[in-house]
Amino acid sequence: MIIVRTTLKIVRTILITVHTISIIVRITLIEITAFMTTKEIAGVIIITEISLIIREIGKAISETKNVCLTFNKGQALRKEIMKYLRCPKCNIEEKVYEINIRKEATLAMYNEFNPKVRISDGLNIYPLYCFVCKSVTEWASDPFNNSNKAFKGIEYFETRKSNKKDLKEINAYADTFDLQILKDKVKNKIKMKKPKKRKSWYQKLFAD
Repeated sequence: MIIVRTTLKIVRTILITVHTISIIVRITLIEITAFMTTKEIAGVIIITEISLIIREIGKAISETKNVCLTFNKGQALRKEIMKYLRCPKCNIEEKVYEINIRKEATLAMYNEFNPKVRISDGLNIYPLYCFVCKSVTEWASDPFNNSNKAFKGIEYFETRKSNKKDLKEINAYADTFDLQILKDKVKNKIKMKKPKKRKSWYQKLFAD
């Protein structure tokens, strides 16, 4: 956010500086022309130069306005990024900040620190599990809708039927971040295998 604001200030400063220099150069030319030509010709040149200066100032204001509009549009989209996620199959939305901690939430977000990376452009793609239709949907952040497919700043990709591996990954994620509510919900969907007890040397001896 700070970087964007700093960039905007730099753009404004550059525009103002460029057009200020342009105005100074034009005024200087007017002064030189006034001494070198007749009053009638000088008057025409002065009027022309003033018109050009007004046009330059208008252009600077317009460019600055466009930069500000682009910045504000980006800010509005950034406010929507990661605010909601939804299952494309069920069309159920959940607030991101409570998606893994609300007992009634029908979605689960996981593997956020270990996403799938698209080789072509390095895009991070994440999984989203739906407890209603028991499917997994891949999604990625797209706050500026560069794909023209984004919904509230999110682009959704393939939706497929979930498997035990997905549920184990969710369970491991919930265990890592101590998300007890999510763990309890996953527990009802998956049967975790108990680890086998290692036999002692004498048990192995008698077993043989």
